[in-house]
Amino acid sequence: GHKWPVFRGGLYQLDDFVGISSYEFVPSGAISADLPTEKTYADSLVELVAGFWTEGYANDGAIELSQAKSENFERIRCAITKEFDRSQYTERPPKLRRNTNLPLIRWYIFKSVADKILKHTESKKAVKYEFLNSLTKQQLELFVEVSLLADGRNNHIKQSVPERIERLAYACLLLGRKLSYSKETMGAYGDYGVLDIFTGRPRLIPYNFRHRGKIKKEKYKGLVWCPTIDNHIWLARSQ
Repeated sequence: GHKWPVFRGGLYQLDDFVGISSYEFVPSGAISADLPTEKTYADSLVELVAGFWTEGYANDGAIELSQAKSENFERIRCAITKEFDRSQYTERPPKLRRNTNLPLIRWYIFKSVADKILKHTESKKAVKYEFLNSLTKQQLELFVEVSLLADGRNNHIKQSVPERIERLAYACLLLGRKLSYSKETMGAYGDYGVLDIFTGRPRLIPYNFRHRGKIKKEKYKGLVWCPTIDNHIWLARSQ
């Protein structure tokens, strides 16, 4: 009996599941209404933070960014030159990787200026929520794009530290993206965070679910919680 925002005839109307047809749907995601409209950081810094958490390393306060995808070389080089003086970093010449025989370039950002990037991450390179919340819509899209370019494939990305992937998932949720976030056990390597970002519209068609099974009645004794919200819409996160 709870009301849901139903997309019907080009507009959203409040209705319950009973009144929804197979041609209508309930949105399962939407762009955050609280995204900043003015930039706090330069786009080049956003790109470098994305490149650091995916393919970067912190070593005694200094930062190393590495990249084996040649199509990304110039993009990283451009972002670094915008954020740092030539005396604040060094670029190593390309080196072939033994396992793939592809060229690998490393950039070293010196300890004296590395905090410009490091301060936006927590332990294990997880990007801070505060940083993500400060980005505009365009910059969030840039953050997601660069993260996938650096370490993803076909909108699929996997990392050894689940917290890192969780922050990317959070950025996608702020953008109203449809996604699947999970953990995968990789044997001796432990749990990996796995994220799939879908290009389709985030929506739920209740009609399909009504016909998957029969409703059954059960006797129950105990507390029943029924949240009451001013706009009659509430969402629960299942752990």
